[in-house]
This record gives sequence, structure tokens and C-alpha cells, in this order.
Amino acid sequence: MATPRPHPLTAWRESQEPTVPLAELGERVGDKSGHQLAKFERGDRLLPIPLAARVSEETGVPLESLLSKQQMSVARRLFAVLARDAVTAATA
Repeated sequence: MATPRPHPLTAWRESQEPTVPLAELGERVGDKSGHQLAKFERGDRLLPIPLAARVSEETGVPLESLLSKQQMSVARRLFAVLARDAVTAATA
């Protein structure tokens, strides 16, 4: 039987030297206690898109690995609107 692959966030944390505790990563990304991240790693909940984006930026874990397919669809639309608005503001 194949060994299940670790959660992408768990794999990242354990690959760091020293290993990054959830509470420390939580502090870095705005989840003060790390409880949301802990529940996410266990598969008990999804991360809100803004928190997932901060986790992705902090860790380099692809956003696609942190969001459900439905959330990723919403995120793509949000990022497209933000990019369009940034271009509009820059050219105004």
C-alpha cells in the first residue's frame, strides 16, 4: 500500500531547517494562534482565500495546492479584477 503524501503545507513546514511550527507560520500570515492553519492541515476546513494567498506568498506553496477547485475559480476572478483595476489606476 502506498504511503499517503503529506499535506503540501506540512511538507513545506517539515522541509524547513529548523521545522517551522504552525504557530510561527500563523504569526507570519495573520493567523495569530495558527488554529486556522492547523485545522486546514488536518483537512477539517478550507482556508479563506486572502489567508491562503498570504500563506502561498510566505511559503512558496502554490495557491492551487491551498485552495479547493471552487475557491481557485473565485480567486482567479478576483485577481483578474484586481489586475484590471491596477492597470486602470496606473493609466489614469
